[in-house]
Amino acid sequence: MLVPFCIGEKDFSKIDSSKVTNIFAVGELKHYGVSGKNLSGAVIGRTLINQYNWLFNFRTNKLLIADYDVDIPLSLGASCLEMRIDCGGNNMCADVLINDTMPMRFILDSGLYSQPVSVGDYKLMCDLLLPFSPEDKLKNYLYEDYYNTYPLTTSGKIPEMEEHGRISTSLDDSVFLILSSGMKFNNQHLTGVGMYKLPDYFLKEEIYNGYLTNHFIRRFGNMYIDSKNQRVVLFDSPQDSTSLLVTDLQEVVQKLKQGIYEYRTKKNNSLLQRVFRK
Repeated sequence: MLVPFCIGEKDFSKIDSSKVTNIFAVGELKHYGVSGKNLSGAVIGRTLINQYNWLFNFRTNKLLIADYDVDIPLSLGASCLEMRIDCGGNNMCADVLINDTMPMRFILDSGLYSQPVSVGDYKLMCDLLLPFSPEDKLKNYLYEDYYNTYPLTTSGKIPEMEEHGRISTSLDDSVFLILSSGMKFNNQHLTGVGMYKLPDYFLKEEIYNGYLTNHFIRRFGNMYIDSKNQRVVLFDSPQDSTSLLVTDLQEVVQKLKQGIYEYRTKKNNSLLQRVFRK
């Protein structure tokens, strides 16, 4: 069955983030034979997701729902990211290998941060929410990659490079966004990846490393939740194109790569201001 759906918009400052387990707001699912309570204008939650297989098409705003034992055939394009998921707890967790090196576990929460982050003239998509704490495994790993990692601070300064080539953590308290020129998620390389600081009121546990957001998912044209085989497949069909917000992020990263050496060595603050002007 095909069901129209829309992206759920929520004010996360007023709710208990530990209870945010929904995916998308949809129409009258009960009229399409999907069983469950309170399905009028429903938000699809983890309990309901576990009972079916789901194929979301973000270009047409259509949702295909299949029974648990029915595999939905996929029309895969060049971009495809498959992640194993664990739906046993209160959240849907996805296991990802970063750059063929770092095994990570993220909460997959497609309702998070539907609004992009404004930096100068650009509106940058936020792919991940990370703690940015001293124990943050992914942040610490990225800080070793001085030439491809760009922490942005509220003061407008960019952290310096330490003697051994690692990015300094001296400005970490004011870092609100980390841009990476590119990261590999399992077998899929994504360019221009934005990571935002996880708000203090969000649930933090050692069993996972952060959140994958709505914009991370919508880099792709489609999302298939295969409940029976406990996997999520994000993919582009042959007709899909790159999101404008992804293009903006890639452009900023490219401008940073071209001029960051001058900024860090000559302390040219005006250069950084130009980076975020279109």
